[in-house]
Amino acid sequence: MKPSELPYLKRAIYRLFGRVRIDIRVTNNEGATSQFYLEKCPIHGPYESPLHKWREELRCPECYEMVKL
Repeated sequence: MKPSELPYLKRAIYRLFGRVRIDIRVTNNEGATSQFYLEKCPIHGPYESPLHKWREELRCPECYEMVKL
């Protein structure tokens, strides 16, 4: 999702804070849900990601792949 596709209020929150929740999705067959966010990576730009683990952090997938190498 691109920031320009967000509703006006969510787009304003994204511009102010660099992160906005876009929706809640079912992530497995048992009905568990995850919150998905649109966040701004200073290197790669906007990306969509769920909160990870108990620390509730977001990770840019491209930056994460560079660190794993």
